[in-house]
Amino acid sequence: MSDESLYTEDRVPAVDRVLGVRGLLGEQAIKQIKQNMRAALRSAKSGLPAEEVKILERTVEDFLSLRSLAAPLYLAASTGYADIPLGKGFSVVYSKSNLAQGVTTQCVLRAVINEWTPIAMDGIPHGHKSVCLFDFPQGTPELLSQLPKVGYPTPVNADERLYLCTQETWELRKPRR
Repeated sequence: MSDESLYTEDRVPAVDRVLGVRGLLGEQAIKQIKQNMRAALRSAKSGLPAEEVKILERTVEDFLSLRSLAAPLYLAASTGYADIPLGKGFSVVYSKSNLAQGVTTQCVLRAVINEWTPIAMDGIPHGHKSVCLFDFPQGTPELLSQLPKVGYPTPVNADERLYLCTQETWELRKPRR
């Protein structure tokens, strides 16, 4: 895939660079994803270009061989505001219903799984929902533990409850006093 085809973050106004979070995946859902990932990739191969298959094979193996993270959390994410690559950091989590109810944190995107097929991807695709593995090296913010548990595939009716963003975006979104 050429870089021109990516919908990069710089194409999105800073105030709109928020990733909605709809729920927290439980252990059973995570186990199901891991157990079915290689089989799902094998069945998807025939309909994909060889270049894309190579990328997916690499991301699946990278995901399945991930070492232990400080504070891993699997979250059901809403539609990607851009193509968001693995390694992307977010520094704030805040409530959709109360902008002031937010905390600064350190959060890194470590893996992305297709919302309907348990295949690891190389980032969150623009305009698509996904399941994301985030690492919170400084510990998991309390706001996240209040999210509802969701299964896999994520229910369509799971609403956004929280947002992840940078400090800059959070400041732009807060009401002016």
